[in-house]
Amino acid sequence: MTLREHTKKEEVRGLTIKQPYAQLMLHGKVEVRSWSTPYRGWVLLAAAKEGYKSRDVEILSGKYKQYIDNIMAGRHAYKGKALFIGRLVDCRLLESKDYERTYIEETKEPMYGHFFEDVVRVFPADITGRLGYYKVSDDLLDSIKLL
Repeated sequence: MTLREHTKKEEVRGLTIKQPYAQLMLHGKVEVRSWSTPYRGWVLLAAAKEGYKSRDVEILSGKYKQYIDNIMAGRHAYKGKALFIGRLVDCRLLESKDYERTYIEETKEPMYGHFFEDVVRVFPADITGRLGYYKVSDDLLDSIKLL
């Protein structure tokens, strides 16, 4: 089944996330950004071509680093590929209770949680990511299949 069929021809946007956090989206991760979005709907989740360095993950994740290492053990961390599709259902300021699902330590600055449901794998496909949510072409949606 193609993504176009899976989404019933609804609008799909893309979001690029650095590894290892992109891979964690399949495990219920809440994506963290410094900005909000009014968009709700299908999002093609892609891994950026450049991931975080191990030391940066350690700084960002703190007590969650071991959990991330356990999830990533033995897995290939794709980069520059579309990996999942999910439905963005909420975007709001994070509360302390939300941080466990972000896999990062709580920040002093207000941050927004982008909450996804129904995240499923797709066959990894080359994609050129961009900043923020971006329009995904119909041609790309027709070419990518669910895993």
